[in-house]
Amino acid sequence: MLRIIFMSIIVCCLTTACGHQTSDADSLAAAESAMAEGAYSTAQKICDRLTEGTNASGIPVEMRCRIALLYMKLAEQRNEPENTAAALECYRTAMADAPDSAAQAFANLPVEDLQYAVILSTLMSFNDSDSLIINDHEMDSAYLDSGSVIH
Repeated sequence: MLRIIFMSIIVCCLTTACGHQTSDADSLAAAESAMAEGAYSTAQKICDRLTEGTNASGIPVEMRCRIALLYMKLAEQRNEPENTAAALECYRTAMADAPDSAAQAFANLPVEDLQYAVILSTLMSFNDSDSLIINDHEMDSAYLDSGSVIH
């Protein structure tokens, strides 16, 4: 517990010391450290700050891939679908801007992080295919057309 508090204090000091903003790379490293220490709220705040507004477009592709992984881990730990959506957006923009660089960033992942890359890749392929999205009305129509009765 003391480590988490200590990490939070360090991150706060890094991001606000003397009115000087840390670099995006330093912020990302702090978010990764916070995540490793179990300080999920701190990691969440840093990732959100990095990706808010127009900040995300100025982040290098490799860093966007790392942020996407952090968001996936946060989604798993905090059970918040918004984090999965944020991860997918980071991944999508990275792939759109530099597909080779994004692919290279994910090709060098440690084994324990491969699951997140696979999920992002799968979600990206689903998201790119309109035919895979079925709304409730279409589902009900298909059910009714099959001759089944809804009780």
